[in-house]
Amino acid sequence: MSGPDSVHVPGLGTFRHEVDRSYGGPVGGPYGELVLVSWEAELDRRGEQVKLSLYEDGSPLSPEEVTRAGQRMLAFLEREESARREVATALLDLAGDWWAARGDEVSETPLTVETFLGLMRLEAVVAEEEDQLTVYYDDDGEVFAGHAIQAVFGVDGTLINTDIPG
Repeated sequence: MSGPDSVHVPGLGTFRHEVDRSYGGPVGGPYGELVLVSWEAELDRRGEQVKLSLYEDGSPLSPEEVTRAGQRMLAFLEREESARREVATALLDLAGDWWAARGDEVSETPLTVETFLGLMRLEAVVAEEEDQLTVYYDDDGEVFAGHAIQAVFGVDGTLINTDIPG
């Protein structure tokens, strides 16, 4: 790799350049060698450990590109509480169904946005494209049985999509 092994982004910390050669399975496998190249940082945010990731897609990112992506993440984090509420509201009907299906004493009380918000913990922010951030929340298995809560936001802060992948 040419270029720096790390880039400091004010307000977030240091992003480290990482290369994962095990990502695509064994060399010579059916997909050839797939290598995941990323810039990674961790942020302690009000007691929540948040993973920050930026993936390279073919060509190496310059320190300036890493810094710009980090600034987009920082801007999102400044409004994350309202974004979290938007995600909780968007998923409330689905979450309520999962909550009720638990069949225990806790689930006899309907799930409210406030209760759901209290269970959601910010886990990761990923800059995958210039105009989007993908955000992952965890609910400690209380609502979606261990599934992550995924939300995609536009660069302008607009919620584009929510999901509970695998």
